[in-house]
Amino acid sequence: MSLNNNNIDKKLLVDDIHKIKSTRLKRKRTSSSNTRRKKICKKKKKDKNIVEETLNITENKIELCDLSEEVLILILENVSSPGLINMSKTSWLFHRLCKTDTLWKHRCKIDFNLSTKWVEFSYLYLYEMFFKAATLRDDQNFFKPVSQLKTSVIVWYLVNPIPPCHVVGHLTASQVKSIWGITEEELEEMYFDDSEDRPEIFPLCHYDWSRLYQVFVRKHGGIKPMQNYVLKRCFRNRQALEEHYKLSLHASRRQKWYKYLEDRDVGNRDALKALTMHMPKVTYLYMLHQITAMYIDGNLKGGFQTVKAYAEFCAIFKSWMEEKSLKLWPPRLGEILAQDYRDALDYVNKSLALVAEERELNVDAFMRKACPFIEKLHEIWLWQNQHGTSYRKEHRSSMIVRRHEYFRKYLELGFTEDFAKLRMYFERREVLSHWLKENLWLISVLGDAVVRSLRPPMLTPDFTFPVLGNDPVACLVQRFLETGLYHDFNKIRMKLSELASMQIHALFKKSQGLERILMNDSRHHFFPPKPRLQQQQRGSIMPPLHPPYQMFFPQTNFFHCTNNGQHFR
Repeated sequence: MSLNNNNIDKKLLVDDIHKIKSTRLKRKRTSSSNTRRKKICKKKKKDKNIVEETLNITENKIELCDLSEEVLILILENVSSPGLINMSKTSWLFHRLCKTDTLWKHRCKIDFNLSTKWVEFSYLYLYEMFFKAATLRDDQNFFKPVSQLKTSVIVWYLVNPIPPCHVVGHLTASQVKSIWGITEEELEEMYFDDSEDRPEIFPLCHYDWSRLYQVFVRKHGGIKPMQNYVLKRCFRNRQALEEHYKLSLHASRRQKWYKYLEDRDVGNRDALKALTMHMPKVTYLYMLHQITAMYIDGNLKGGFQTVKAYAEFCAIFKSWMEEKSLKLWPPRLGEILAQDYRDALDYVNKSLALVAEERELNVDAFMRKACPFIEKLHEIWLWQNQHGTSYRKEHRSSMIVRRHEYFRKYLELGFTEDFAKLRMYFERREVLSHWLKENLWLISVLGDAVVRSLRPPMLTPDFTFPVLGNDPVACLVQRFLETGLYHDFNKIRMKLSELASMQIHALFKKSQGLERILMNDSRHHFFPPKPRLQQQQRGSIMPPLHPPYQMFFPQTNFFHCTNNGQHFR
C-alpha cells in the first residue's frame, strides 16, 4: 500500500511541475508579446509625430498664390511679355492679373519707350500693335526701297530714335515731309544746332533718322506730345499694319516650310518626295495639303512641330502603303495606287483639320487615321476580285465602285453595314445581268433602250435612273436594288414579259395585215393606167411629160430598159 501511495505522490508532483513550467512559459510569452506591442505603439506614435511635424511645416510654407495681388503685380513687372503670356495660362488668378493695365503699361515703357496710350483701348492692345510693328521690322523681306514702302507702316517707328532698317536711315526732303511731317523751313531752323556750322547748300540731299527724331521732338514740344501725335497717326493706320503683319507671317512660315523640305543635311528628301509624288503640279506646294496650308495661314495649334510631323508621316505612310499594296493579289499599282494615296491624304487632312486647330499632332496621330482607311480600301479590293479580274472589270470595276455613296461612307466611317450595302447593290446588279444573258431574245424584241438598266454597270457607266413614271422597267430595277426582295425581282420579269407580249402581239397584227395585202394582190391583176395627155392649145407651151405610173405586179414582168437605161419601152 505504501508503494502505491508513493507512486501516486510522484505522479502528482510531476503534474504540478509541468503545470508550473507551462504557467511560466505562458507568462514569458505574454510578457514578450506585451513588450512587442509596446514597441509597435511607440513606433506608431513616432510616425504620427513625424507626420504632424511635416504637416505643420507645410502649413507654415507660403505659396505664390497666398500673396496679395499688389505684391504679385510687383513681381510680374519683372517678367517679360512671353513670360506673362505663359503665366496667364497657369491659373485663373494669373490669367486675370496678367491682363492688368499697369503691367502692360510698364512693358510698353520698357520695350517701346511709350508713356501714353489710346484713350479708346488698353495698354495691352497698344503693346500688341507695336509688337506687330517690331515683327515687321525684323522681317528682312518686308523693308524694300523707301519708294515702295508705305507711310502707314513707317509711322509706327517714329517713336524710336533708331531707324527700323538701313533703308530708311537717310531720307530725302520729300520723304521727310511725307513720313515725319517736317517742312523744309523747319528743317532749316532745327536740323542743325547753334554750335554746328551750317552748310552753304541747303536743303541737303539726305537727312539722318536720329537727327530727324530730335527735330520731331523739338517741333512738338517734348516726348509725350510727340508720342500723342504719332499715336493719332498710328490709330488711323491700324488696318494697314494688320494686313502687312499677316502677309509677313505668311511669307515667313512658307519660307521656313520650304527651307525645311529642301534641307539636305537634315535628310528630308523622302518627305518632300512623298508630299509631291502622285499630286497635281501646282505653283505652291502647301496648297495641296490642308495641314500645311493651315500652318502657313497661322491656324495650326502645334505650329511647325505639327507640320513637321505631317511631312514625316507622308514619307512613312507612302512606303507602308506601297509595301501593303504589293502583297495583295492582284496588286494595286500605277494610277490606282496613286489615287489611293491621294484619297488617304485627303481624308486625313479633312478629318484632322479641326483637331489640329486645338492641339499638337504627332506622326502616330496621322498614322492612326490613314492606316485603317487603306486597310478598308484593300478589303473592298479583295471583294472586287473575288471571282477574278475579268469578272471585276465587267461587274465590279473600280471606276464604278468609287462613285457609289456607300463606298465613301465605309472608308470614312468604317461601319460594316455600309460595306454590306455596297456589296448587295452590286451583287443584285449581277443577278439582273446574268438573267438578261439567259434571255437575250428580249433585246431583239424590246430594244436596247428598254433593257439598258439590266446590263452590267461597266457597259452603262453613264446610266442614271430616270424620274418615276418615265421608264417603268428602270424604276422597278431601282426598287429591286434597294430592297433585294424576290418579289420585286419577279415584278421586273413580269413587266418585261408584259412589254414583250404586247410587242409580239403588235408585230403579229402587222404580219397578218401584210399577209392580207399579199393575198389580195395575188387575186387581182392590175395594169398600169395610160397617161392622159391634155390637148395642146395654140400658143401655149406643152408641160413636160412625167414617167408613167409604175407599180410592181407579182405575175407580170418588169419594164425592159434600153441599153443606156434612160427610156422605157
